[in-house]
Amino acid sequence: MIRKSKIIINLLFFGLIFSALIAFAEDSVNLKKALPPQSSKLAKYQSATMVILYTGQSHDEAEEYENLQDVAQFAVEQFEEENNVKSGIKFVTVDDKDNPQHAQATLSKVISSDKPVAIVGPLYSNVAMGLKELVNKSEIPMISIFATHNDLTKNSRFIFRICASNRRLVKSMAEFLIPEAQKHSLNITSFKDLSDDYSIDLADTFRINVTGVKLNYNEVLFRGLHGIERLKDLNSQVWNPTKKDILFVPTRDLIAGRILAAMEGEPYMVAAIDTVNFLHLMRKIKPEKTHIRLVTTSQWIPQKSAFSKKMEVTFQKKFKRNMTITSALTFDAAYSAAAAYQRSQDKKISLADALRDSTKVTGVTGLILIGSDGERVFSDQFLKEEVIE
Repeated sequence: MIRKSKIIINLLFFGLIFSALIAFAEDSVNLKKALPPQSSKLAKYQSATMVILYTGQSHDEAEEYENLQDVAQFAVEQFEEENNVKSGIKFVTVDDKDNPQHAQATLSKVISSDKPVAIVGPLYSNVAMGLKELVNKSEIPMISIFATHNDLTKNSRFIFRICASNRRLVKSMAEFLIPEAQKHSLNITSFKDLSDDYSIDLADTFRINVTGVKLNYNEVLFRGLHGIERLKDLNSQVWNPTKKDILFVPTRDLIAGRILAAMEGEPYMVAAIDTVNFLHLMRKIKPEKTHIRLVTTSQWIPQKSAFSKKMEVTFQKKFKRNMTITSALTFDAAYSAAAAYQRSQDKKISLADALRDSTKVTGVTGLILIGSDGERVFSDQFLKEEVIE
């Protein structure tokens, strides 16, 4: 049985810490209100199509994906209700099949046929990075949901993200793991999937954080699921961790699950970045009883704010399921897109300019403010501990 345990670390709660944070303080900058005051008259806007780009097909029977189209449309409906407007926004769904080439080909056709004003998604960094050229060429804003690759928004006026970057997420994890390893004289082993840009970016960012630190740190290199099987044959020592080992698995959930399923020993701790359905996967992949501490980063805690509570209750009543981190970030991306579209119509400016116009929007995951670089200025990161039993 796998059960959730307590959230043990809230001291790592922080917004982006750098000089720009001061510049955005309320007493020094007059930021615009997120939304206009409501009136009794329903404001109507020109109809527009947006794309919801998500992964709907799994390459492994153990891996499942959430339908994000209904989440995106739900977000727009809530925006309209909260602000007494009729946005006219409808979504066209594109299943990227977790494949950058397929996503690019399919999205190109949709751009030609449906003339979308914005793209909400995709879910993963490999697809998002593969779409940068198309997005820049078409000049259609893309608001990524969960793609954390450090270089995603670099050199682009049309790519934005609602989540934090790997740089922020890994920093919070390193600040926890390094003292823990030093205090108990533990080894840290990082698993780096050379077939996945997301894993490479995470592992390289973590290595930068531990460089120069007195620590026993090693990397295990492999390529995808087949690489894990080959590694099992070549290096049996990797699969026999002890209570002196911390395993850092900066990989997709499915890969991390397969790695842990292959373990013949139990480590002191397993650490991962922003898992989506990791524990659910472990239930399917590794039914044997274990007792492993799992520490992960998270960008959202349910019931965190009054707005979050309200949206979670409404979401559960409508869809008969609870919000997840994926649906929470999707909601915020679509909600922000709808708010920016309204501002672009009111101000007669482009949607891309509206997204970075310093307007604050209240989201499920917290305050949303997009900087000039396309990055979310304020983003919360937490560490949470669970037990795999």
